[in-house]
Amino acid sequence: MIRQDKELAESILRDLCVGRGICGMNFYAVPVLVIDEVTPSKRESFVTVESDWIIYDGMAMALAAVQSPNGPVDSARTSMLIREIADLAWQKIIGVKLGDEIPDLFIEFENGKVLKINGHHDKFESWNVSAGKFLVVAVPGDDVAIWQP
Repeated sequence: MIRQDKELAESILRDLCVGRGICGMNFYAVPVLVIDEVTPSKRESFVTVESDWIIYDGMAMALAAVQSPNGPVDSARTSMLIREIADLAWQKIIGVKLGDEIPDLFIEFENGKVLKINGHHDKFESWNVSAGKFLVVAVPGDDVAIWQP
């Protein structure tokens, strides 16, 4: 991942997520988390979870964890995600970070929990975050693609 791309992606992700909370979840082919504010002043953001994920009790644990294999997001994993995300509903997001080598997405909440979405896949995107004309995507080759106005 090119350092400048990582820095720009993290800046956009912080703008789209920090200070907000998960307020809902949509279901299409994969789960989509809806990120919004209690009193919205910006357009809501969406986090599409197309890869394996895990919730850690803190950022240090999340960053120290070994890369997990890329498993499918099936109905059993989606059901588990619903239960885990329900516990994080409206917890304020205080930080967003990308992995250094692989664009794993780390979303840190005010209660200390960290949602990590695997950023590696050989053929498909692993996750994306979008709002309006902004889009950040973890793409094959362990890189990020960024669309912005």
